[in-house]
Order: sequence, then C-alpha cells, then structure tokens
Amino acid sequence: MFEKEIRKLKLLTEKLDAQGDVSEDEADWIYMFRTVFATMSIVGAEKIYLQAIRNVLKDNFVSAFSYGSESRDMISKAFLDWYDAVDRHVRSGGTGNCISTVSYPPDIWIDSPAEENIRKTIYDIVSNLPEQHRKFPVIEDEERSVYCIRTGRMLSQDVYYRQYRETMHQIILSRYGLLNRLSDANYPGENTKDVNYLLSVAEKVKNGQDITEDEADDVYLVLKFAQALYVNQKIDNLGYNKNDKERQRIKKKQVDALMGGLAVWYRTVYEAVGSGRTGNFLYTLPTNDRYNIGRAKTYIERTLKMLPPDYTVLLFTKKADVRETPVDCYAFENISGGTTVRSYRYGGARRSGFDPGKYITIPVSGKLLNWWEKVFLRNSYHSDDCISENEKCPAIVAKLEYSRRQGVLPAGTFISQDCFVAFDKKEYEKCRYVFEIPDEEIEKLSPRVRSWDNREDAMPAIEGAVGVVRMLSSMRRDRDGYLEDDDWLEIER
Repeated sequence: MFEKEIRKLKLLTEKLDAQGDVSEDEADWIYMFRTVFATMSIVGAEKIYLQAIRNVLKDNFVSAFSYGSESRDMISKAFLDWYDAVDRHVRSGGTGNCISTVSYPPDIWIDSPAEENIRKTIYDIVSNLPEQHRKFPVIEDEERSVYCIRTGRMLSQDVYYRQYRETMHQIILSRYGLLNRLSDANYPGENTKDVNYLLSVAEKVKNGQDITEDEADDVYLVLKFAQALYVNQKIDNLGYNKNDKERQRIKKKQVDALMGGLAVWYRTVYEAVGSGRTGNFLYTLPTNDRYNIGRAKTYIERTLKMLPPDYTVLLFTKKADVRETPVDCYAFENISGGTTVRSYRYGGARRSGFDPGKYITIPVSGKLLNWWEKVFLRNSYHSDDCISENEKCPAIVAKLEYSRRQGVLPAGTFISQDCFVAFDKKEYEKCRYVFEIPDEEIEKLSPRVRSWDNREDAMPAIEGAVGVVRMLSSMRRDRDGYLEDDDWLEIER
C-alpha cells in the first residue's frame, strides 16, 4: 500500500537533508499525500463522529486499518522521517517550502505510536518557527481595504478571505509556510494549483497525447485529495464551526471548484475513450461507484461502460508476487494464507503485477464456489449456501470436486462484474476435459438429492454427480485419443 508514494517521500526527505529544501510543488505533493492518508486512517476509528460523517467517510475511503498494521506503519514511519528532517531544518534556522507540509491546525488525530511521535515532532517544528511564520495562520489587517491572494500558488481550501467588519479583514490559512504565496497584486478569477493541474493534463489529452503513468498517479492523488477535502468540509459543517455560515460557504465553493476541475478531466477521458483511444489516462478512473466526486461521476460511469470489465478482486490460494500497488489498490494476506488484491481503480490489479494471460478463467456463481470451498476444503457443511432448483448437485461443484481429487486446484477467484474461478494454464490442461462437459449433461445424469439440510443426505447426490463427471470426462478423453490415432492412420495411408 502506497509503496511508490513512500519511495518518493523518502527521496524528498533525502533531498531536504542534502539541499536544504524541496520545491513548492514537491511540498504541495507531500501535503496532499499526508491529507489523503490522514483521512483514510480515521475510517477504522470513526466512532467519535456522527453517523452522517461515518457514512461519508466509508463512501469515499477504504480504511488504512483494513489491510494490516505493517503497511500503515511503513507510511507513518516515512512521514516521521520527513518531519524529523523538517524539524532539524527549522532548528538550524531554516525555513522554505518544506514548512508548508505542516498543517494548521494539526491534521486528523490518528491513534498509533508512530503518529504520536509525528504529533510531537510537528509541535517541535511549530515551536521553533520564526515568529512571523508561527503566528500567521489567522491574519487580520485593518489598514488595507483589499488583501489579495495568489490562488494559483495555493491548493484548494488552503486559504480563504473574508471581511467581517467595515475595516477588518481576515485571512485564514490551512498550513504553515504559505506567507510567501500571498500577494498585494490582484489575480481575478485565478484557479487553485490543483485545478490548474487537472486542466493542463486535460488539454494534453485533448491534443491527442497521452499522459505518463506518474501523471496518472498525480491526477488520482488529486481525486483522493478532493474527496478528503469533501469529507473535511462535512466534518467542519457538523462540528465546532457549524454556525460559521461564511466559512462553510467558502469551503464548499472551493471543494466545488476542485470537483469541477475533475469533471473537466473525466469528460476529456470519456471523449478520448469514445473515439477509440486508450492509454495511461485510463489509470485515473476510479471503479467505486460510491465515491462523492460531483459531476465527474457521470463521465466516469459512462467511460467504464465503454471499457472491458476490469478485475476488482483477486483471491489467490497461494502467495502471489505483487509489485507496487498504486493508490486505491491493496494487497494483503487472506485467511487461507494466499494473497488478495483489492482494486478500486481501473487497471490497478494489472499494475500490481497481475497477468491475466497466465490463467484460464471459468464463469461461476460466487455463492456455489464459496459453498464448495467450505464443504471440501474446510470441511464445514452449510445447507443454506447450496441451492439447486432441480434438486441436483450443481455441475460446477461436481467439476471442481472431481478436479481437486485429480490433484488440480484453482489458482484463485477473480471478480470483475462477474465471478470467475481461475486456473494456471498448465494445471487447466490436466482437467480441460472436465470443464468442457456441458453442465446440462452432468445434471441430466446426476441423482437427485434427498435433502440439503444435512451432510448425510446431500453427499450421496454429490458423489453421484462427481461420478458422472468422471465418466463423461473419461469418454471425452478416450474419444479425442481415438480421433488422434485415426488422424495418424490417415497420414500413413
């Protein structure tokens, strides 16, 4: 989880130590990554929030706590190393872009030892900042009638300005280190930096070009950042600042503007796919239909309907060789000791190292597959899971069980819009004759079950169906062998 992002964060930490700062864009990337991770991390501990907030969280983020502490701790450790480097930099009298990775107020509370150390480090950073940086998050100005903000150098919800008295103006900033981005000049109608980025890559695709894989990942990070700001706005709207209507109006306006930028991007992707194009821009498509992303959702849904279905879940029976998983794609050990890959993003499974060409997939009811695994692999009989309208053992159950007894087990279960049982190609060849038998032939010859209520009544019918599969597969194998011999005789003549 986040392997690529962790590697980039480590490189930027080394750059800060070696060169004394990072670029403005690099600092903004770290801040966005931190915001996304922090929001993910409260999904598993959201009991402190109202039910409405819990629903919004679960609709937009998969809990970082769902995939084991090891991956989560690796991310926190990388952030701790970063903030330690910032702390050393500030203690030695330095400032610069790196300061803008420190949020104000401190970001969402994450309950873990590593995050506790990060909170302490951030407190030290702020305590050691020069006074003009430490006290800036709320700026009040009685002298100027207008205080202009260079929004083109800000991210969404970084800053908002309001006049609350005739001569009093207030600027509220979301993080430290943004003083040098404020301006006396007026920049009317300027978009924020994240919106401008979406518009720039959209223009690139409109001109017939593709984007790089890194650019696709940056677009997807902006998507998750937009969702994090949406969640933050909902929390703020129902929390301490719920009565500050002007604050809520401005925050919502900025979220809406970012969602508008996403709509432009995904409309561009929709038009490109509609014209027959493919490319790295497909990697920016989320596949979770619960996401709150405004008008962009319509273009995403239309685009996905034009594309081949993508695997969203891969359940391997053994440990799989998984590469770096992109954002919104997760790999973890399942209960059988194998690997599960869960992707909420188009192409996520393939980018994690999955090669569909290595497998033969057979459509199957997920319910029946689960029942077969329980009965024969885990010796746990449950009557409710296996329902056959004609009171016979389902053909796929008999095929799977006969193959298992021949030493051939599935490599796993793959799920897209449908469910498939998957076999390694070499293994499949050992039982190819089994799965080529039409289901109707098996069920026509199979005995009826006395009752599904208990194992003793059901097993005779299941064993009978397995026997039918044995007979029919043997007949097919013998027939094909006879035809091959006959072909050789014809050649000799």
